[in-house]
Amino acid sequence: MESMTGFGEGTAAGRRILITALGRSVNHRYLDVSIRLPDILRRYEHDVAKLVRSLVRRGRVELRVDATPLIAENEHPVTLRLEVLRSYSEAIAEARQKGLLASEPAAGDLLRLPEVVAVETAPAVIDDDEKKTLFVAVTDAVEEMCRSRREEGEKLKTVMGEILLSLEGQVVGLARIQGSLSEVLEQRLRARLAALMEEANLDEQRMAMEVAILLERSSVLEELDRLRAHISAFTELLAASDPVGKKLDFLCQEILRELNTVGSKCRESSATSLVLEGKVTCEQLREQVQNIQ
Repeated sequence: MESMTGFGEGTAAGRRILITALGRSVNHRYLDVSIRLPDILRRYEHDVAKLVRSLVRRGRVELRVDATPLIAENEHPVTLRLEVLRSYSEAIAEARQKGLLASEPAAGDLLRLPEVVAVETAPAVIDDDEKKTLFVAVTDAVEEMCRSRREEGEKLKTVMGEILLSLEGQVVGLARIQGSLSEVLEQRLRARLAALMEEANLDEQRMAMEVAILLERSSVLEELDRLRAHISAFTELLAASDPVGKKLDFLCQEILRELNTVGSKCRESSATSLVLEGKVTCEQLREQVQNIQ
């Protein structure tokens, strides 16, 4: 079982750059992948997204990739932009002719002007070696994120198992009082119909038939059987290795529906109390299911 919440980090060094990838995921109804790459790696966004989708089935995944140059101090390529320097010189000469400058600027002053000198701090083009570095870092980050999702999933599995035991106990309690509730209801119905018989001259056979019909309508045996079946199916899914989040969410809806039906049929305080407890437990279960892939 795998949660949809996780975090992972991957780092890989190439010949010219160091790639760091950070991946985190949270709950989402489907798979939603968001990727942030530096400009020099932007053209690989589609390939990176494809890699993420091959490893993750559901959740919102945010992946951030940073690239740090690995160029030694004596290896920084320096470029003197002559066209920019020529434009500055022409502007300075014009300013001197108009009396705006008293003297010619020194060479050091010219080199400090913006955009005159360019220093390469990162590779302008990514080669195959750097591309492999990118995918190693991303793979490590996503795989670590998936490991943390599995660890969190095992914790959620334990929590849901405990909640499921509580729900199962509440269903057992409802089944236990079902027989006594039927007897109480039958006594009430017979007393009420007996009073009506005196007024409307109904026969005994007709009264027995009406009592049987009303008792059948008020029975919750089928609902209790379906609740047991849903709990059994839920338990089996907890042991599955495939993504089961949507199936578990559907079972929670079905369990809640059966509890609502039981509550509408059983108006006795003892049954109502158990139904309310069951609804609260089912909601707790559903909150945990929302985190499951």
